[in-house]
Amino acid sequence: MGLVSLCIEFPNLDTMAFYLVFVLTIPYLLFASGDYESLKYYLPWLVLISVTLTESGKPHLFKSLYEDPPSSIASFFSRNIINAIALTGIMIYSLQLGIKTGNLQLALVSALLPFIIIFPVAQTILPLFIAEGSQFMEGLHINGSKIHYPGNWHKYFLGFLLSIFMVLTEFLIMTLIFPKLATTSAKNSVLNNLV
Repeated sequence: MGLVSLCIEFPNLDTMAFYLVFVLTIPYLLFASGDYESLKYYLPWLVLISVTLTESGKPHLFKSLYEDPPSSIASFFSRNIINAIALTGIMIYSLQLGIKTGNLQLALVSALLPFIIIFPVAQTILPLFIAEGSQFMEGLHINGSKIHYPGNWHKYFLGFLLSIFMVLTEFLIMTLIFPKLATTSAKNSVLNNLV
């Protein structure tokens, strides 16, 4: 029995597997190893992973993982649980940065950037990119014969490729620009206290 047949026979098995691996096991391993730094970055990425798996697995796999709009109570709860976990990661990061630097504006901007990348951008651009890229790749021919992509692997590849690009963009902004903002605001804070 293939994976698709098994998932059709046992609905939401793929979603349960996602939760078991990505929501329970990986965060547990990061938490148990004391790698809290990676954990706070990993949690928001669950949305990118979920969107990629849902869009790439259509029409048989991951139907109720992160469906937009939700068509069942299971997909409604799944989507909102993943959103809550992602928001928790964003809040942890921004609160730690705000406490560390003593700068509320920096903390707000540091929460806003991942929020914009994770929610509106990922939920609109990622499905569009997967659909358009898939259409382009399915139209490719080699020596006059159409290329066959078993299991929609090209959709998964496109989704994870854009997800990695978005995460790297966010990481570069957070590591290159935010520290400069933090040091500039700290200098301004010291100057304002002296005056």
